[in-house]
Parts: sequence; structure tokens; C-alpha cells
Amino acid sequence: MSCQENDPVDIRGSESHIVWRSGLDTTSIDSSFSPTCGNIQSIFAGVSKNNGVLEFDSIAHFENCVKCLEDLLEAHLAQFDSTYHGKTADQLDSIEVAIGFNYFQPLEDFEQSKQFNSRRAMIESEIVSWLDQDNPVFDESNDPDEKDDLSEVVRTLLSEEGEVRIQGTLIDLTDISSVVSASCSPFGDGCKRFEKTVEYHVYPNDINKRIKARLENRAYPWKIWVSAKIVNFKKTGNRWKRARASLSVAVQGRFADSSCGSQENVRDWNGPKKRKELKARYTYWSTLSFWKHVCFEQHGIYEVSNEFFGTLNH
Repeated sequence: MSCQENDPVDIRGSESHIVWRSGLDTTSIDSSFSPTCGNIQSIFAGVSKNNGVLEFDSIAHFENCVKCLEDLLEAHLAQFDSTYHGKTADQLDSIEVAIGFNYFQPLEDFEQSKQFNSRRAMIESEIVSWLDQDNPVFDESNDPDEKDDLSEVVRTLLSEEGEVRIQGTLIDLTDISSVVSASCSPFGDGCKRFEKTVEYHVYPNDINKRIKARLENRAYPWKIWVSAKIVNFKKTGNRWKRARASLSVAVQGRFADSSCGSQENVRDWNGPKKRKELKARYTYWSTLSFWKHVCFEQHGIYEVSNEFFGTLNH
């Protein structure tokens, strides 16, 4: 038996506020689409702000802006890695503090250029406060990063409430109510449009270190992805912080068309890199068929040097 669902629409208030199907023109997005970042200044200049929400001319414009910010952030982090090549993860943490290195500098630069209060900045502040408690509780309900399933880059483009306007349509990218389907069959068959699994683990030989592993699948009207994320935490003195470690992460899954028929295997990997967090993600671009993931066929693999290894599956 396969899970089946309709294509719901979520419209609230005086303005169309749409999460799943909408009047967005998605005809330019198909399997041949690939976000590009040829002219960063032109792409960024085309982003306007209205009533505290960023506006984009098209889905392609939004996705190209995401791509530019991802590239800038990775170049920023890679430059730091290259400059201090050969240093240990602990040494890199100390150097960050000594030189005032800002891990998310390119994202903050964009926010400041638009004089924009982003969801990323709001959640980042909450993460810092959460970890600054005497005994932070490491679970999904207390971790501010789990308020949604979005990346720091995408949050950079959203209002604090999670909204963005594309082609004049106000969209809440944090609202999953219209893409959550019925549970997968206990026999392991069926397809869904959303699933997220998060686990927190203590290092096997060090109670002052923690790992968060996240595996998620999500469908938009124009794309579907499977993503794995690992975050490293360390207690220094009497306070916890995100800390660098040699991280590796991989993801593999299976996507299906809207009838859960035709299927395709996908995979991606990242690392090892001495980072505080690391992601692997595979995205399939389509407005026609590849809108779901196959139940129990999504897998995340997480590794921290030789100290931790784990998997998530759903």
C-alpha cells in the first residue's frame, strides 16, 4: 500500500500566504535548472524589501541568491581553513577568538546591506543564549536551530517570521503543514513530502562533547531535496559552544514521482572539513513529477574524525 495525498493549498489572511501549490510561475524550473551566481552584485541588487520582507522577481532569482550566499559563505570558511592549514580543530577555535573571525560574516554583510532583520540572525541569537545557559538541554524542543528545517543561508533571506515574497506572492517557508503527508506504511512502502529526524549524542569517550545529527526531506512546488547535517558542540569551562572538529557527512535517498511510481536514487557527501557544522544535500529541480521521497529509503551518515560514527534513517 502506498501513501497518497492531495495537493493542499494554505491561504490565510488578507494576502495570499501560500506554502504548497500557488500561482507562482514555475515553468522555468525543470530538471535542467541549475542555480547560478555569475553576477553577484546584479543578483543582490535585484532584491528589494517591502514591509520587512525581501522580494524576488522569480523563483530562479531567489534560488540564484541562495546559491550566491552559499558560495560566499563556503569561500569565506575555506579561506580561513587554507590560511591556518595544519592547525588542529582546537587551535582553529582559539585563532577564531583571537582574530575576531566571524563564521557567518558574508550572511551578516548581506543582511546589513539590505538593513534587514532576518530569521537567521534571530535564531543565531537564540542559539547563543541557549548554549550560554548553565545546563542547556540538548534536544529538538530546546535547540533553536530546530525551529525549522532550513539552512542558515535560506534563513538569511527570510523575515523573522519565515516569510519571503516571490513574484508578489507571500510565502512562509517555515510552515510545513501543507506538505506533511500521512505516515509511511509499517510495511515500508509509500512516499512522503516531508520528514525530519534529529538526534543528539554524547561522544563515546568525552562527556564534554556533543553531536547533533539531522536528516531531512522536503518538497517545494519547484524542488525536492534530501539533506544531512552534523553540528559539533564542546564544553569549555562551564559553558557550551559550537566547536570545530573534523566532520564528514553523507546522504543518500530515493525520490519518486507524484504517484510514488518512477523512482531515482540520489546521493551527496561533504568532508572531512574542520568545521563547526557541515551539510550534505541533493536537490532535484522539477515542477512536474519528482515531488516525494520514498519511505524508509533516506539515509544520513555522520562522522567526527575517529571519535564518533552514526547513521540516521527514515
